[in-house]
Amino acid sequence: MLRKLSILAALLAALSSSFAFAQTLPVYSNGQENTANGTQTNVLITNSPQPLNVPTIVHFVSPALVGNLDVQGASLADFQSGQVTSINLTTWSNLNVKSGTVGQVLMRNGTRATIDGGTTTSLQAFDLSSATINAGSLTSVAALGKFGDSGTPATGGHSWVFINGGTIGTAQAGGGGTLSVVGGTIQSIAATSLGTTDLFGGHISALSLAAGTTTNVYGFNLNIADGVLRGVLSDGSPIQAPIANLQSNPTINLFNISGPVAIPEPSGVVLLGLAMTGFGIVVAHRKKR
Repeated sequence: MLRKLSILAALLAALSSSFAFAQTLPVYSNGQENTANGTQTNVLITNSPQPLNVPTIVHFVSPALVGNLDVQGASLADFQSGQVTSINLTTWSNLNVKSGTVGQVLMRNGTRATIDGGTTTSLQAFDLSSATINAGSLTSVAALGKFGDSGTPATGGHSWVFINGGTIGTAQAGGGGTLSVVGGTIQSIAATSLGTTDLFGGHISALSLAAGTTTNVYGFNLNIADGVLRGVLSDGSPIQAPIANLQSNPTINLFNISGPVAIPEPSGVVLLGLAMTGFGIVVAHRKKR
């Protein structure tokens, strides 16, 4: 009898736990603006069954505490404050981070993210996704290739990470991904096979460039001597960054300019008007789609 009562008590406890867990799985799918400020284990934001042009928007504000956040189908997670452990963006969804503490951000399938503040542990962009970092502190960011095989370019186009500001530990490009640095402070840039890095500005301490990578540097009096990249970047920031793995023969293009240079935008066709020393050249840079 006691054994049966123990089993019954265990079943009731399990049911109670399951019910409590179910309560922590809210789904936002109403195609409207919502605000979340509570504690949830898992959250899903989706516009389904709404049309793609009717996104569901959720504003997270303190004391929001979220475990795993999934965003799908052209919807938007607007993280204004609070904490979240991980964010998974798929199918053209969007993320804004203005403040708070964010763990891992994983981007796939044409998603977009804008980081305007806060603290983020890592951000990885795959499969046509793009991220723009304007401010905040990030331990690592990466523009990579096909999800599941980050060393292989994604079918139909590459991911792109734009760094305009903020403080970043390691910024990486690989697998067909492109990293464009306009500003900010970066401790290290690490390019792996098939990664492209465009340096227009910012404060960069070191570079690690593997074989099969391309690095384009725009600035003044640029040169490489004794394994160190020196000069002034196009935004006026001095650079004196040691380059690791030069023996692997990465492709490094130094564009010494004598006039203003247009900085690329996150989307569309971009024309860089470069007034090169001794001659003029216009380079068309088209973002793959």
